[in-house]
Amino acid sequence: MRNLFINLSIVACGLLCFACSENVEESVLNLSVTDIHLDASGTEQQIKVETNEILWQISGNPDWISIKRDSCFLIISADNNPTRESRSAKIAVVAGDKHVRVDVSQAEGLRALGELYPDAINPVGVIFKLMDGGKHGKVIGFNETVGVWGPRGEPHLDARDLYNGRKNTLTVLGTRKDQPNFQTDYPVFYWLLNEINGGDMNGMWYIPAYYELLEMHAVVTGNKLVIPATLTNSNPVYIHNSVVRDYFNNQIMAYGGVPFSFTNKVHFSSSEYDLNQARCVMFANNILFTNLSAKSELNVLFRPILEF
Repeated sequence: MRNLFINLSIVACGLLCFACSENVEESVLNLSVTDIHLDASGTEQQIKVETNEILWQISGNPDWISIKRDSCFLIISADNNPTRESRSAKIAVVAGDKHVRVDVSQAEGLRALGELYPDAINPVGVIFKLMDGGKHGKVIGFNETVGVWGPRGEPHLDARDLYNGRKNTLTVLGTRKDQPNFQTDYPVFYWLLNEINGGDMNGMWYIPAYYELLEMHAVVTGNKLVIPATLTNSNPVYIHNSVVRDYFNNQIMAYGGVPFSFTNKVHFSSSEYDLNQARCVMFANNILFTNLSAKSELNVLFRPILEF
């Protein structure tokens, strides 16, 4: 679907670029740049395409390169490089009987997915997301706990953010940590505050939001991130890559952590749905199952993450 979209977009661009060069009988194809170097975070670069051909296209487009059009330009970019190795590819712009090769390379990142953070000497977790060429990212904690999100029928806490689990966690702690029933009603957040963050209200660990949990699930199962069509009751086929999955679990277990269980175990996010429910993701094999669960549901898993 992605390649089809790119090809259709480039065909449309050819119609626009017809006016960008002189109309001559022989096919014309000129590119302003044929050697693209991207930094590890994937900064965009553009190529001006001059052609008198109505139909033109790209061939040899690898998965890690993104190509879009803007008038007579191709804009080439890449996602953050999640490895410590540079990568390269060759693509070609084809118009009529002409083709021009473009060499694309991307610098290596400062860190890699699956590495220990902050290092292998004193690790606290495993990296599952990288940003800004590895300068920033997110880390899976070695520990997890089982408990309830909170009691039924409590006033809504407004911890509804789907992307920012730190915001949700601070919302819960800020409104409930000084209540006399905090430990019994919100045992997971009590555990996070006192056992994981050492009593520091602004500690670095937090319960992931719904989309952060989805992203973590995708990475540790060796899949691309899938955003369900609906926020609940979604179960697309989602085959796990056992090599990737075992690698993450081995990293966690090597430092005394609790490995992920992939036998229909449900992980809660910090994202509330309503007074009585919160969003969750099942880490089962072969499907991606997302749902809502009662905040008071027993035996639900929580695994904290941090952002660096």
